[in-house]
Amino acid sequence: MGRLADAERHLLAAEQLEERFGAPPLVARTRLALARVLLQRGGAADRERARGLLAQVVGAAAAMGMAGVERDARALLT
Repeated sequence: MGRLADAERHLLAAEQLEERFGAPPLVARTRLALARVLLQRGGAADRERARGLLAQVVGAAAAMGMAGVERDARALLT
């Protein structure tokens, strides 16, 4: 659990930096990674949070033409 908490903390910090720098493609990739961490942790609240992140990723990736990221996010939503 400690490593997943560390991963979550690092990904949240990265997401904040990427948003500040105005880097939407990086934000989408980081949110996808964060969703994977949350799903791996597996708590009910984690799963709900991951679904919200994945929905954001699908929309953003589709708008930016990031087909691979969109596909990966959709796969995790099923």
